[in-house]
Amino acid sequence: MADILKGMVTKVINGDVFELKITDVAVGDPDAYDDRELMRVSALAEDEEGLEPVGEAMHEFPEEGFPSGEEMGGTAEEVAIEVAEAAPTIYYGVRSREDLEVRLLGRMVRCLIHERNPAEELVADVEIV
Repeated sequence: MADILKGMVTKVINGDVFELKITDVAVGDPDAYDDRELMRVSALAEDEEGLEPVGEAMHEFPEEGFPSGEEMGGTAEEVAIEVAEAAPTIYYGVRSREDLEVRLLGRMVRCLIHERNPAEELVADVEIV
C-alpha cells in the first residue's frame, strides 16, 4: 500500500489499535479511506533512533478469523512462523491500552500504511508529528 496518512488520534481501542481522524492523505488516494479509520500499530517512532517495534514477535495468529494452518498448506505453527518471518515488524498485543493512550491520544501522527488487515484495520508504522 505505502500510503501516508496524517491525523489526530481520537480514541485508543487497545494497546495496538487506535482511531485516527484523518486530516490529510499525504500519499495515496483520499477516496480509499474514510474520515476515521482504525489503525493497528506495527511500529512506533519514538525519537531520532527510528522505529521501535511494538513488542516481541508471536508465533501464533493474533486475531480470530485467520485461516487455519491446514488451509494455508501446513500446520498452524509452521504457517505462523512463516508469516512472522515474512513480516518481522508486525507485532500484536504487547503494549497496554493505557500506555498507548499516554503516548498518542490527542496527538497528531503520521502513518505509513502497510496493508488493510482482515479486521479492516490499517496496519501502519506510526510517527508523532
